[in-house]
Amino acid sequence: MSIKKRSFFTILVATMFSGAFAFLCCLRSGPVLFHIGAEHADFENEQAQDILNPLRDRSPEKPAESILREIRAGHCLTAVQLSEKAWHDPLCQRDTEYKLLDWSLKARSDDPSGKVVLFYDVKRDFGPKGVRWGDPYWFQVQRDVNGHWAVISLERWF
Repeated sequence: MSIKKRSFFTILVATMFSGAFAFLCCLRSGPVLFHIGAEHADFENEQAQDILNPLRDRSPEKPAESILREIRAGHCLTAVQLSEKAWHDPLCQRDTEYKLLDWSLKARSDDPSGKVVLFYDVKRDFGPKGVRWGDPYWFQVQRDVNGHWAVISLERWF
């Protein structure tokens, strides 16, 4: 075997072992691998960012994203029914006026009591003012009596 082939083989094996090690670390880790910009999840600090585990259990995120999908589809009042907390009509009017286009999970905090706090940045169409990111949504979810994840509180800013 030539030196080039041997070097390539050595690099390939080292890369495979490194990848396997990283994969195993993700399996053992919680939903958040690293917090950047703060020692812990700081949902009010826009400079803080979580590096989320790609292998995390995403089931707590599903009810929050279901509400976001309903809002994007123009069904804010339907989304209110998915949540146990009632929203005020002016907020739904603003959702109609400034269409929700997309969202991104920015941070997640799993509480030992079973509650999960999710912080989403959303992208909106502000008409003549253009499209921009940065309108935060905070969801708090926990398991209901049947063991399903449900939104127990929601806060959002325009």
